[in-house]
Amino acid sequence: MSGDLDATASENAARSQGPRRLVIGALRNRREFGDVLREGRRARRELVAVAAMQNSVGTPRVGYAVGRRVGGAVVRNRVRRRLRELLRDQLRRLGARDRASGTPVAAWDIVVTAQPSAAGATFEQLALDLASAWQSVTSSGRGRSDRAPRTPGARRGGGRPAGAPDQ
Repeated sequence: MSGDLDATASENAARSQGPRRLVIGALRNRREFGDVLREGRRARRELVAVAAMQNSVGTPRVGYAVGRRVGGAVVRNRVRRRLRELLRDQLRRLGARDRASGTPVAAWDIVVTAQPSAAGATFEQLALDLASAWQSVTSSGRGRSDRAPRTPGARRGGGRPAGAPDQ
């Protein structure tokens, strides 16, 4: 009889846990945001910009940048809540793995920046823009992390000073 109770208890425990919940951490300080924006892969759309890079923490960490240009506090908080829910859903649908590299999504730091036009966007419009930007960031062969790192002070125009004569 006690064997039956033990089996029932373990079945109930397994049922109550349900599918494993994806734990999402937060990027908290300026340095973490800066690292992702500087070194990560980036994609910009009309409503949002997304930057992401792999981390060694083991859980996805996300930071949201919704500036005053988006609107007042109520509007900014609404946009942030929508983006948080959309990204959470996006990470769940990915099966916790990046399609291109096979890297677990749990190993990504992500910064989502709302553009001013996000204030008037519908939930569906935000969803489309975020999905498009995320797909661009996670597809192989795209973004800053596939290019050689820029050296501080390097010029983008071929290294010739402005106004210098052609040789």
